[in-house]
Amino acid sequence: MAIPTLQSIEINDQDIDDIEKLLGNVEFDRPRRDIIKDLSSFDVQAFPGSGKTTVLIAKLAILAKKWPFTHKGICVLSHTNVAREEIEYRLGQTELGKKLLS
Repeated sequence: MAIPTLQSIEINDQDIDDIEKLLGNVEFDRPRRDIIKDLSSFDVQAFPGSGKTTVLIAKLAILAKKWPFTHKGICVLSHTNVAREEIEYRLGQTELGKKLLS
């Protein structure tokens, strides 16, 4: 049996379509879909209200669904407690998010 790696996770357009339906009232354009699909480590910078947190929540929910690891987690860094609380609240509204937060 192969040991799972981060590279074994693939996020595709169907995953994103499913999350759009789950989150409701969200439609990701191509640049946001590209960010969600990219599993490398990077910094997303954009104006307030441009959807950075929503993109992050969608990506985390998809990763929660596909996460193959039992003893590894995901680290998300935020510069403010307000952003952290919003991520926890919005993720906590979905079953996938609850799985990731537990």
